[in-house]
Amino acid sequence: MHPRDQNDIEEIFCDALKVTNPIQRRIFLDRACGRNSSARERIESLLAVQAKAELFFARNAVELTLADSFQQYQEVQPVTGLHAH
Repeated sequence: MHPRDQNDIEEIFCDALKVTNPIQRRIFLDRACGRNSSARERIESLLAVQAKAELFFARNAVELTLADSFQQYQEVQPVTGLHAH
């Protein structure tokens, strides 16, 4: 497939997301884009933005999980003033 329009670029982008190995992804893009360097650059740009977005959301998910755990910890109040008899 050689990209001719936006739909082709979107399809190649979605297929490229499934290829996680960087070398295999380059080979895939070589075949999919052929000599269409502008389509290749566009797809690589979209892949880079996607990777940054995934990292952003992964970091925020960890921060939210930690914040939620801390809030739950604070809500558990130790019982003080009770002594075993």
